[in-house]
Parts: sequence; C-alpha cells; structure tokens
Amino acid sequence: MSGSSKRRRVRRWSLERALAAMQMLQPLPPGALLALSDLSGERFEAWRAAWEALPAERRVALAEQLRDASERHFVLDFNAIFAHTLSDQEVRVRLAAAEGLALEPSAAHIDVLTRTLAQDPSEAVRAAAASALGVCMEAIESGQLAPRWREQVYRALMDALRREAYGSLAYRRALEAVACVSTEAVDWYIRDAYASEDDLLHLSAVTAMGLSHNPAYRPLVRAELHSISPAVRRAAARACGNLDDEEAVQDLVLLLEDPDEEVRQAALAGLADISARSAREALERATRSADEDLAARAREALEMWLFWHADLDEVSDALFRLMEFDEDALRSTRVITPRIRRSLGGLSRDSHDAPSA
Repeated sequence: MSGSSKRRRVRRWSLERALAAMQMLQPLPPGALLALSDLSGERFEAWRAAWEALPAERRVALAEQLRDASERHFVLDFNAIFAHTLSDQEVRVRLAAAEGLALEPSAAHIDVLTRTLAQDPSEAVRAAAASALGVCMEAIESGQLAPRWREQVYRALMDALRREAYGSLAYRRALEAVACVSTEAVDWYIRDAYASEDDLLHLSAVTAMGLSHNPAYRPLVRAELHSISPAVRRAAARACGNLDDEEAVQDLVLLLEDPDEEVRQAALAGLADISARSAREALERATRSADEDLAARAREALEMWLFWHADLDEVSDALFRLMEFDEDALRSTRVITPRIRRSLGGLSRDSHDAPSA
C-alpha cells in the first residue's frame, strides 16, 4: 500500500492540552477530539470548568464541531457533553447538543431530553429533542432499550403533539418520532397529517408511515412515489424500503431515472431495504448502468442489500459477479461499510483512524 493511501493514525491528546485548545479560535484537532470523548468523573468536571469560561461564540463553534465529528466517527462519544450543554444559554449550542444526542439511543439521556422537549423556549431545540426521543422510542420498540422507558417517552411525544402548534416543526418531528408505536392514537395523528393540505405536514406523514413499519400504509406510500413534489417522492422511496414493500420495486426502479438526484439516491436506498429478490435484481441491473455515478451508488446499495438480506455464500458470489463487468469493483466495493463497522465496533479508542477536525 502506498504511503499516500495509508490512513493517518493519531494519538489521543492529554485532557489538559485539549482544554487549552478549546480556548483557541481554530477547530479542535483530531487528537483533541479524542481527548474529549467519553468524559466522566474528574475529567468531565475539568471540561465543564473550562467550558463555562468560554465566550458564547466559541461554545457555539465547539458544540457544532463536536456534533459533526460525532456523526462522522462512531468511536467518538460526546454524549456527556451534549447532555450538559442542553441547558446552555445559547440556542445554537442547545440545538447542536440535541442533534448530537439523536445520533444513537441512550436511556441515560431520556430524562433530560424529555425536559427539553417540554420546556425549551426554542422550537428548533424542542424539535431536535423530539427527534432524539424518537431514536430512543425506536430502540425501545425493537428491544435495544429496556421497555420500562416506553411509557415515559411515549407520553412525552404525545404530549408534544397536543401542546405544539399544529403543523409546526416541533409537531412534525414529534409525529415522526412517535410513529414507530403501534396505537390507535398514533395512527389517527398520522392519517390526520396525511390528509392535511399543509405540504410539510403531509411530507411528515409520509415519513411517519415509513417509520411505523406498518404494512397497512404501503398503498398510500406507494402512491406518493408519483407525487409532483421531489421531497415527497424522496420520503416515499425511503418509506417503501422501511415498509419492505415488494410491490414498490418497479416504481422505485423508475425513480432511478428521476430528474432529482436525491430522489434517485432515495430510490436506491429504498431498494436496498426491501428484502425481496426483485429488489436485489434491480440493484444488480443498476450497477451496469451507463451512468457511472448511478452505477457506483448502486454498488453501494447492493452491498447493503447483501449485508442485511443475503447469506455469506450469496455475498461472495455477488461480489465476483460484480468483477465480471468491472475489474475494479471488488477493490472499490466496501463490504465493511461505515454502518456495518459501527455495528461491529473493533477500533481502539486510544489509537485508530483519525477523525477529521
């Protein structure tokens, strides 16, 4: 492997050095980001003292950098920082914190997110808190988090639907967040939003139908693949995947020629989520497209289909078939994708691929 292709390795800075870097105007370097990950006890208290001495603009810049870095690099864990900064005086700091906590479910932060959803004066922050609670709700419904949290999260989201202005950003995010719970009340809210003449609320209803995993919504969502709105077509394509709707495969294939690039990407993502063999076959055909960008994205989508739906022998066979029409395909195909790598773990927190600043 050439030196230019090797991944840069970094070492965690000392906490003292990282805290000093926080006071500078530049973004934190990778080593400093590592030092601020997984803070607890005395290390967290030292960070908090340094944080509270920072001016507002610097706190905003750091909060947004930590959120972005956490989204890009699964080994970084700033949840303790995000939970603390949910009470910051600056709206943008609180917003970044809520968005950071939405990256993965954590029962440890349900209480603070519930309070934020109910009490924060900023609608944008309340909306982000609703989304973070939605991640927790999905984890509870799937068994990843303990069922004892279900009532608290469900009540917080339903209270938000009753309290927030109809169709507002916070209302829409609460609707999407609670959609995975199968109750008559949730179904009523989703269908009511779907019937609304408010375009954004209708869009959220389509998103919520996909997040519900309820096959009863399949015909409604499938019809939205033909919407005049690119945003609705994107949401419907992802929702068809979430609903594992085999009947949507041919319509999703047609969307691979949609004039909107994001619609085309959503169609590929939807096909990757549908377990039917017809979805896999559609992706395999797309990898042979004359459109090089579409073919490359289709290969990535096919990787995901193989990981979620195929056995190991099928994965191996499919990769060799990729090589038949593209000799570089196996080399460029990332079987261990970021999503898979995140689920498997495997990198040390002391020395690993360097997060970008």
